[in-house]
Amino acid sequence: MSPRTCDTVHIFYVKSQQTRAQDIVSNALNERWPVEVNRHPGWSGHASTSWRVSSATEQSTVQKQKLYDGASHVLYWADALSEIAFVVPSQIKSPDSQVDQPSDLLNCMNTGLERGNIPKSSDVLVIYLHLLSTALLRVHLQGPTGRVSLASPLVDGMVVSRRALGPLVRHTALNMARRRRLDSDSYQPPHLRRRLKIQEIVQKI
Repeated sequence: MSPRTCDTVHIFYVKSQQTRAQDIVSNALNERWPVEVNRHPGWSGHASTSWRVSSATEQSTVQKQKLYDGASHVLYWADALSEIAFVVPSQIKSPDSQVDQPSDLLNCMNTGLERGNIPKSSDVLVIYLHLLSTALLRVHLQGPTGRVSLASPLVDGMVVSRRALGPLVRHTALNMARRRRLDSDSYQPPHLRRRLKIQEIVQKI
């Protein structure tokens, strides 16, 4: 059990005039600083592939295009208290293949830690980044009332440069996740869950 919090940030690239979910996930692009899911001992974006290392050997040494959709690679960041996996979904996981609306993107955002049904779009915390003609990016934050306004350093309506964007987005996403956890009455910090689990194991021995 990890002593750090684990969060997943799903990244979607949306071109102008795109409204179909399948078109949006087809925009998955290459990024830097990846980790291989089967060799990564930390959080990988989904509970089924996290905190374990596969002993399977590589089947091919041929260089392939990397898709950071969680199947084989993710983008990863961590410090002493937190882990974040940045996942770029590359396919729709909708049970109804006939449905192709932007709301279907929620089907790409399962992490294996959800309780109950897939969250509604109104419950999802979103950071929109719109590229301006000046090469700067305008920020728009969307989410449940009261939570987004407390997340920083990005604020709704801010305009930032590409050079400063990465750390600002990362810290804002991390603060959004922390704010959501603090709003939950049943939330237990990782170190407390770890201690209770150890006590449970000791009592069984």
